[in-house]
Amino acid sequence: MNTTIPKKFIKTIRVLFHTVLISLIITPNIGMIPGIPNIRVEEILIVIFMLYLVVNLCVKKKIIIGINYFQVFLIAFLIIISLSMLIGSLNNYNTSLADFNQFIRILKYLTIYTMAITLIKLSKDSQAEKNRIINTILNTSIILFIIVIQQYFNLFNLNEQYIHLIAPTQDETLLAGDANARVVGMYGNPNELGFLFVITVILSIYMLYNSKTHRLKYTLILIMQISGLFFTLSRSAFLAMVIGVLILIIGMALRNTSINVNFIKRILPISLILIIIATITLNFTNFSNEIWWRFAELNNLEASTSWQARLSNWDENIDIIEDNPIFGVGPLRRADFEFAADNEWLLLLRSYGLIGTLYLIFIFFVPILKAKSNYKKLTIAVLTAVMVFMIPAAVFHSLKLFPLVLIIFALTVDSKKAITISI
Repeated sequence: MNTTIPKKFIKTIRVLFHTVLISLIITPNIGMIPGIPNIRVEEILIVIFMLYLVVNLCVKKKIIIGINYFQVFLIAFLIIISLSMLIGSLNNYNTSLADFNQFIRILKYLTIYTMAITLIKLSKDSQAEKNRIINTILNTSIILFIIVIQQYFNLFNLNEQYIHLIAPTQDETLLAGDANARVVGMYGNPNELGFLFVITVILSIYMLYNSKTHRLKYTLILIMQISGLFFTLSRSAFLAMVIGVLILIIGMALRNTSINVNFIKRILPISLILIIIATITLNFTNFSNEIWWRFAELNNLEASTSWQARLSNWDENIDIIEDNPIFGVGPLRRADFEFAADNEWLLLLRSYGLIGTLYLIFIFFVPILKAKSNYKKLTIAVLTAVMVFMIPAAVFHSLKLFPLVLIIFALTVDSKKAITISI
């Protein structure tokens, strides 16, 4: 690290960034003015971050930020968005000014990623900084789990006070104390919340294996996060968790094509504890009737009405993709569709075509595969879970989930250098 960098500058970025992390996990959308889109706390913090850089540039005459090629790739994606919107307009699809919201989305993603790699680059110990980021996520997830418990059991009758503001479509079951109620945290959507738990489960296992201390803490957090996922009743998140965890475990268990004995020594006792807890839960509680029934439907998707409805809903988007396969037709934020996409891969193909979808895959996986980082296996596990979850749900278009994915991505694909901007 450049020793001329003021400690106050680094500390301020650290405080802003970690507050952004906390906001992404446990704060709701804020509706300030009727008719105006909701905003989030981290978006306010992004504006503060930008203003802080401007003030430093004016007063100190220079600022330092981390850079890498991924930022350039992300900015270049705006060209694909613009081209797709133009094609959609020329083909008489209902394009609108609201489609330019995608530019704001990319700006948010870019800024949060830049905050992450800048903090990592400027820190004296980048490894410690990365672990500090993971611990902030996991420590905040404890608070999230408490919120989930409160919602599921409606402790102190608090659900009546705020659930209708966060999740109008879920408040009926949560207020009625329904055993099949789906918790929403501060996300408002049980599937989105479910995938947040997927991320924290994978992070918990990673830290449990790699940390030499606080292993009991990470074990308890892991149990909390798996439990939290079950309370969402999200089958999509459950499947993503299983596959993501398997990818992580296989990656950590194998070392240069040989078995990592140290991995077995650390993970086997924890696995046995989890199996015992699961056995007791299934046999001595009402877990099977109240929660597990929904996940059991994964064994017979043909009988699942929600899954069959999704398959039927996909046809509308597939028709558009077949007519515009190369660049898509743009976001179409104001277009009237009979059904929601219910598949983010189809949504990406419809919006940005084969070119845009392959481009997004390319800018994530090529840097990951080329990277040499202790966090590479962790990031691959999370990205694999993302790809699975995108089949019935959305991550890229989630303003809460995708920034977290980018932050984990930054642990592996960080900044190789910092650029000084002077005036």
